[in-house]
Amino acid sequence: MQELDQTLVPPGRQAAFAGTETAFASLFELGQWGLVAVLSSPDQFVWVATLSLAAVALSAVMYAGWHLRLRGHLVHWDRMRGICSGWGKK
Repeated sequence: MQELDQTLVPPGRQAAFAGTETAFASLFELGQWGLVAVLSSPDQFVWVATLSLAAVALSAVMYAGWHLRLRGHLVHWDRMRGICSGWGKK
């Protein structure tokens, strides 16, 4: 993430970007703690875990969409073929 911040954010805006990023991270962490406070019973843990998994999945989809839009691909297939062709060879 730091590489993306350093290469895609203009130098004059990096401090504002970092502050906004930290604020969002703190906001979502506060939401997580609030959720755990509301759903504090051990039998409700499945809901906390499910929502956590859904948040991670959503963020992965959002990142993949952004990456696809920015670069036009998700995987360097030519590099993968080179890596995979070397497997099993000694």
